[in-house]
Amino acid sequence: LGTRVEIAILVQYRDAETNEGTGFSNVVIGGESTVKIKGKTSGTYQRDFRIELNRPKPTDLVDIRLKRISDDDDDILDDKDNLVQHSSNTIFQSYTEIIENKFRYPNSAVVGLRVDASQFNNVPSRKYLIRGIKVKIPSIIKNGVETVTVDSQGANVGGLVYEEGSIWSGEFQGGVHWTNDPAWILYDLLTNERYGAGIPESALDKYDFYAISKYCNEIVDDGKGGGERRFSCNMLINSRDEVYNVIQQMTAIFRGIAYYGVGTLQLLQDKPTDPQYLLGPSNVVDGIFQYQGTSQKARHTVAVVAWQSYDTLGDVEYEYVEDADAIAKYGIIKKDIKAIGCYSQGQAHRIGLWTLKSE
Repeated sequence: LGTRVEIAILVQYRDAETNEGTGFSNVVIGGESTVKIKGKTSGTYQRDFRIELNRPKPTDLVDIRLKRISDDDDDILDDKDNLVQHSSNTIFQSYTEIIENKFRYPNSAVVGLRVDASQFNNVPSRKYLIRGIKVKIPSIIKNGVETVTVDSQGANVGGLVYEEGSIWSGEFQGGVHWTNDPAWILYDLLTNERYGAGIPESALDKYDFYAISKYCNEIVDDGKGGGERRFSCNMLINSRDEVYNVIQQMTAIFRGIAYYGVGTLQLLQDKPTDPQYLLGPSNVVDGIFQYQGTSQKARHTVAVVAWQSYDTLGDVEYEYVEDADAIAKYGIIKKDIKAIGCYSQGQAHRIGLWTLKSE
């Protein structure tokens, strides 16, 4: 059976030096000096009350008291003379002091939501589509006009458009811009002193990043009859890690490697290029080549690439890529790949295909 209870909340202020109190007075809640609670529940019922404190002096102490107005419940008999127990014990569970101030959140994007607790059993999960940190991008100068633009359609959002035949002078555009170009994202992560490695720009060869960026932003087949940027980076970095590990993860996005040489960070990318050096019997010791292969287990024939999709609000999807000829010869040898920062099925497919072919 249900029951009811009436309670009151009282507040008293005391002088911190003399300890003299002003006397307890009822707190008015909802226009009433008491609170009436009625109902039935099989478990503990909790209710929160917000009390505005108005100290005569900022140093005054505060006493808060919970007073039960209604009498305690007595056990009663129902129509069949069965003992029915009412339970309306009232307990002062806890209190929390809330100090309201206006705070700044420097270098942060803040989102606030207010939801009706009656609609959710617990705090609901939320997902946000965001454009992340803005970075510096090249200023391509042609006839004195900056010709770098940012795509605004479909999967190409965030890509950079380089004018054909343009020559970069090494200067950057004024201000910073949002892009998902992995080359300039890595450049910003290396040079930024607040959240990055703080490497001086003079210690980096920005033309290496420029060459990689141009290759990343070329339009390729997306596998669905359209086109997209060859490589894009969409990721959230919210934890600390060793600089070397982060660099290796970032360069892997555009099929690159990084190493330290000639006093600076050197970048290499696996892409079509002119031969750098020709080897033949004439420039090999004794003219003898020694050939060495890899084990069969290291030559995978199937790649399963984990990537994320905008259509499923960032949930992980899996792209299956196989080499039919290799399967016929070696059978199924699977390799699991986690495509970091990949939100494109076409890019995930190209990652898997490159892995199989390069092995």
